[in-house]
Amino acid sequence: MTVHPSWWGSAFEQLAAVSPARFVVVRWEGDDGTVEWANAATAALMDLEVSDIIGRRVSEVYPDRYLTEIAEQFRTAREQGSLRYEVVRELAAGRVTLNAATVPLGEDLFLSYALDVTVERETQRQLALVTELTGAGLYHWNLATDEVSWNDEMFRLFGHEPGAFVPRPGRYLEHVHPEDRSMVTEAVAAGRAGGAPAAQLRHRIVRADGQRRTVDIRAQAVTDGPGERLYVFGVVRDVTDEVELQRHEELVRRAAQQQRTALTVHDRIVQALATVVLALNLDEIETAREEALAAVGAAQAVVSDLLAEVAAVQGSIEAGALRVLPTEEGAP
Repeated sequence: MTVHPSWWGSAFEQLAAVSPARFVVVRWEGDDGTVEWANAATAALMDLEVSDIIGRRVSEVYPDRYLTEIAEQFRTAREQGSLRYEVVRELAAGRVTLNAATVPLGEDLFLSYALDVTVERETQRQLALVTELTGAGLYHWNLATDEVSWNDEMFRLFGHEPGAFVPRPGRYLEHVHPEDRSMVTEAVAAGRAGGAPAAQLRHRIVRADGQRRTVDIRAQAVTDGPGERLYVFGVVRDVTDEVELQRHEELVRRAAQQQRTALTVHDRIVQALATVVLALNLDEIETAREEALAAVGAAQAVVSDLLAEVAAVQGSIEAGALRVLPTEEGAP
């Protein structure tokens, strides 16, 4: 039997007094119990003071509908030596989610403690809902152990049932398109070596059913105090539809540009050349010469305009100048 120093009980009581964890000692007999001791955090759950609950029956301070479940928890804790569990309770302080444990101190005496994880569970619930609605895959990479965890959407992204296998860095690479694999491999190696993970990386994947998709990865490293990287968190999003939409919009833009160019060429050059042909047929050489020069000038303007449009998209390009070469005397 372990012998504790004289200050042991006092230290526990002082710690429990200031701890946000809920500590309570209950003597359970039959279908009800008596609160032998509790800290302030436990009393706050019932919106009471400690003096209001010590010595009172559990049924007097706790909703009756939970008594059967509590009795079963105490019975299981006695049989197994301890019991860990998570419960949702509607109490005077409101709805709370508690991560709890119970250990027997004697035949009918039990110590229970509980941590309020309401905020954490609600955050997890909302995150799960957002990832489900958006289809975003989440991963967590422990750089020390090389362990990787995926959320359900991450499995679905690659065409697998959630939890179908234990993920690892290499498993991700198996689904990367062969032509993009070297790029992703370099990014993973940089992350493993301690370099900054790519803020965003776009590449193609091949799902389990052979379907090809395009994804975006956004990653963030978590470091300790001295700056050593501990974990990498990442979000993977399927952007295939966005990429296809952008490609379609680009095709439409190019088609519209080509249409404008064709109309401009027809209005400013083709018609001028038609006039040249007509003048030549009428043996009006001087008129044909003037119209030809006008057509060349129009062509120069069209080409300059086209080069200016290209420069606006691809950067500075010197527009080429079309020059009219001098002709021999009397030549058109």
